[in-house]
Amino acid sequence: MDVFSFYKRIISRRDAYALKEVRGYSRQNYKLTKRILNSSLEYMGFVIGTYNINPDNNTTRNPLIDIDNHSGDVDVKKDASLIYNWLSDHNMYPYIEGSGGDIKYGAHVGLICQQTRAIDVRDFLTQCLNELNLQHHEIYPKQDFVSADSYGSLTKLPFQYNNRTNQRSMIINPESYEPFNREEALLYLSQLPDSIIPVSDRQLTEVINVNNKEPEIINANLKIFLKMCRPCIQDIYYNRIQLSGHEGNDFRVVTAIELINFGASDETITDYFRYQTDFSEHITLKYIKYLREKNYKNTLCSTILRKCSNILNYKCNICDYDR
Repeated sequence: MDVFSFYKRIISRRDAYALKEVRGYSRQNYKLTKRILNSSLEYMGFVIGTYNINPDNNTTRNPLIDIDNHSGDVDVKKDASLIYNWLSDHNMYPYIEGSGGDIKYGAHVGLICQQTRAIDVRDFLTQCLNELNLQHHEIYPKQDFVSADSYGSLTKLPFQYNNRTNQRSMIINPESYEPFNREEALLYLSQLPDSIIPVSDRQLTEVINVNNKEPEIINANLKIFLKMCRPCIQDIYYNRIQLSGHEGNDFRVVTAIELINFGASDETITDYFRYQTDFSEHITLKYIKYLREKNYKNTLCSTILRKCSNILNYKCNICDYDR
């Protein structure tokens, strides 16, 4: 199997892709072709990511768990091993990618599957992280669905260049935890069967009214206050993007502060977060009270981008909103 055959197995959406730029990823509304993929493998400055969900049927082909180590204090090998073994024990066929080359910089533990509902993937991988007490790691895709005119989360393709480590990502040998060379990696990946992910008890109709982009809002005031907020805050809500990990927590704080400063009530702010799978009304109200007492100003866009770049993806590149 060559690298393009591998990419064909894992790419969920080909009508657009994302190009890495200085401020993050920028959406390219062009068909993802073999020529573009080849350029990303030849040039260090041409790094691409692909969107995780096919909007035609809300399915994905390459779900993964992202283990970041930007802080330098995460035992990536240990966590990757725990996740890999859990998935293997549940009849999956996972692989480990060193997202920054050497596994110490971070890892993706991924699955290759036929088109599988994003909601099923997310529930299954959430079960994995919950049972391992590793809820601080992030699941991709980040959404249960995307609407027809949305894109949702993206991930950088394997074998792309990492500007932070100055290495290309590598597939890791799960026995030695040393990286395969490209040829060995492709042979290994070609021998992995498609994983068959269990069907979730949840139904997509419980999550979204598929004929209406905007979800039902329990508190009607929330819609009014959202119109005052930055487009990224609106997009996170209307596309039901899950705010997990350190970046997700930072964005929750950004959102709560902005809604507080526009005069939203505790009830209205709480309703913004109700669709999060880890929602707790008690904890949410506790943090809202804390933030009110601190009287924080709205967070600068540059600070949000620095702290939440993976969540924002291309949004800042097409947004002319500034504070």
